[in-house]
Amino acid sequence: MKTFIKPIFRGMLLSTAVWATACSDVAFTPDPNFNQGLEAPPGGILETFGFSDQDTRAKVDILFVVDNSRSMLDEQMKLAPALNSFLSMIAKIDWQIGFTTTDVSDGQHGVKGSLLPLKGASGKILTAATPNYAQVFANTVVRDELVNCKDTDCPSADERPLEAITLAISKRNGDNAGFFRDGADLATIILSDEDERSTGSGTSATDVVNTVKSAFGVNKTFTAFGIVIKPGDSTCYNRQQANGGNYGTYASALALLTQGLTGSICDDDYGPTLASIGNRVREAVKSITLKVMPNPSTIQLKMIPFDPNLQWTVEGQTITFSYPPKAGTKIWVAYLPF
Repeated sequence: MKTFIKPIFRGMLLSTAVWATACSDVAFTPDPNFNQGLEAPPGGILETFGFSDQDTRAKVDILFVVDNSRSMLDEQMKLAPALNSFLSMIAKIDWQIGFTTTDVSDGQHGVKGSLLPLKGASGKILTAATPNYAQVFANTVVRDELVNCKDTDCPSADERPLEAITLAISKRNGDNAGFFRDGADLATIILSDEDERSTGSGTSATDVVNTVKSAFGVNKTFTAFGIVIKPGDSTCYNRQQANGGNYGTYASALALLTQGLTGSICDDDYGPTLASIGNRVREAVKSITLKVMPNPSTIQLKMIPFDPNLQWTVEGQTITFSYPPKAGTKIWVAYLPF
């Protein structure tokens, strides 16, 4: 499918709203009545979007990478009830959640980035349409393979969350088909009390970002988060060290590189951390999804306040911006159906 890439603005009119047409070169005209929205063309459609309330119908795919080594059962149980704190922040976004683990070994529990089957529902992808989705989340994130496992049948203690992310992406057309949607942003949330390969080696933050770009191009927003032993938090480190815990330097580096955030695995309640992560996911949204397939050459787009540096692309029913518009931005889109 052809992608149309357009700048929001060319010229020197820095203070007014503009309209743009998604065909060949973009022509921009100041709108003397810019406090009014565009009008729908005859037989066409007019839609309005507000980035103040995230009423964007945008999509985000959220991959939870859960450390399923034998020391992590308590942390999984703390994560289980915190889902509502997360989803309350992205309620107006079309979200879906998948789960994988840090076990990429050749052992019996090494899923190597494949999505885990949901427990209590069919399939591997959790959505708002999944019956009792909060309970299904809790059931799935607490791993049965940890309960009373012995050394020989426990999941691998060689945790590799960043490698698991790259492997999950590599399976986007196989085991994980349907999870990485066109036009959707991507967020990953790592829960682990260890660093990559325990002490920090192997797949790096840059490796993950390059994998995302190679697989999806530059138009997919990717943001990473971690619930880990935050680097420098000696109190948490000392508390977790008895079970082999280490600072999550690689997960923290990935969060920093993608403008995400990290929370402490030592917190008694993960709700506030997941709420903060949800808010950051919402802030990262930079796309709007039209109700029907547009004829790209007929699209007119107008925004207030005007940002001269913002560009946009059209692919299918999704308009993706080069970065998230400022909170409070009002956007009008007029077009003819395809």
